[in-house]
Amino acid sequence: MVMTQGGSSFRRVATPHERALNKLSQRQDLAPRVRHMLTGLLGLATGSLANSLGTALDEFEKELFDHASKAHTNEQCNRFFDSLREVKRVRADAAPRFLLAIEDGLARFDERRDSGHAPAREELSLVETTDLEDSLALQEVATKCEVRQALMLHELGHRFGVLAGQRAFEADTVPLGPAGLMAAVRHATAGMDIPLEHRVLLYQTYERAVVSQCAIALAATASSSGIGPIISRSSDPWITSSFAPSSCP
Repeated sequence: MVMTQGGSSFRRVATPHERALNKLSQRQDLAPRVRHMLTGLLGLATGSLANSLGTALDEFEKELFDHASKAHTNEQCNRFFDSLREVKRVRADAAPRFLLAIEDGLARFDERRDSGHAPAREELSLVETTDLEDSLALQEVATKCEVRQALMLHELGHRFGVLAGQRAFEADTVPLGPAGLMAAVRHATAGMDIPLEHRVLLYQTYERAVVSQCAIALAATASSSGIGPIISRSSDPWITSSFAPSSCP
């Protein structure tokens, strides 16, 4: 869907055919202990991130209003208010889509290792220029977070590698890491018909309001106290030893 407003192109970022999202309940091929751990992580993610997108959208609406009030022309002002209306139109569906994408990231955590792609890096070819620029903007925001949280993500990547029976995950493939969270934001807001520059502002707002402060802390739960309750309740020594804190400084 494309429409023009004041010479600006409004485009949906979603691909014409969104792939079906997986649920953990579909992963009957996983060992019970692995599925138990992933289900526990999903519970933590749902509880901790359920309101995160709403928080970011609240901040985004404020940003759009502020920009509109400071706009130098009526055209610029109208574009910001058009985007503000778009946010209000789709936000009721955004949170459920966000959580479904989070669960999909956990359900596919080992499959992504085969493709070598992070969710925020996928499908960068055979797309329109606008979609490519959107993907690059998403990647830039995620990469900034990965640099700041490099040690934490290294620890978590090691533990997910054990869980998948593979080598340690790279930072951009860690479930619940910056790339995964930003990809979930993209999926949740794919129906917003807003200019690319406003969508980039949305990503930056989410990163500033949520990722840097609390969402990345959730991504580190496998090596800190957040995952502790799940580990301590488990009678499986494999889970306890695999997700025990690293001896690395």
